[in-house]
Amino acid sequence: MKKLIYFLGLFVIGLQTQVLANTLTGKISDISGNAAVEGAYVYLYNTDFIDTTDVNGEFSMDGVPPGTYTIIIDHPDYVQKVIKNFTVSSTASSIEMTDRYNLSVTCYPNPFIDHLNIKFSIDEPQNVTIEILNMQGQVLDVVENRFFMQGKHIVVWNAENLGLRNAVGNIYFYRILGAHFSQTNKIIKTK
Repeated sequence: MKKLIYFLGLFVIGLQTQVLANTLTGKISDISGNAAVEGAYVYLYNTDFIDTTDVNGEFSMDGVPPGTYTIIIDHPDYVQKVIKNFTVSSTASSIEMTDRYNLSVTCYPNPFIDHLNIKFSIDEPQNVTIEILNMQGQVLDVVENRFFMQGKHIVVWNAENLGLRNAVGNIYFYRILGAHFSQTNKIIKTK
C-alpha cells in the first residue's frame, strides 16, 4: 500500500542551501525535519535549473548566477511548495532558508457533497486567493480574492454554484495563494 503523507499546509519545514562557486545545494526534509524526502523536484522558476533530491533528500545545481528566484519544490506525495524572492548572492558563503510564512490549511468535509469549508491561518496580513481547479489545472471558480488580517479564517465554497450537484466522484483541487506561499490540495465530490 502506498504511503500517503498529508501536511495540510507545510511541505518543507526548512530548506537549507549553500552557495559556493555558483553551486546551489540543499536538503529537503518532511515537516518533522527528521525524514529526508527522496525524488522531490527542485527547480528555479523560468530557468533551466532543476534537480531531483537523492535518497538523503539532497539536491545540487551548478552555475546558478546571482539573482532573485522563485524556487518550486514538487513531489507526488506532498503539497507543492513555492518560495518566492529567494536571493542568490555571489558573496554569500552560506544561506539558511526556513519557512517563516507558516500557512495552516484544513479542508472539510473531504470528500464533500455540496459545500466545502476551507479553514486557514496566516501569520501576517495579506491578500489571499482561493481557487477551485479541475484535473487539468484550469480555474473553475475563484472562491476568494481579498485582503485577510493575520489569524484564523473560514471560507465556505458552495459547489452548486458551478452546477456540480450531480458530479459524483469527481476529483478537483483547491489552491490557496498568498504573498509568500502557494498550496494546492485534492478534494473529491461525492453524491
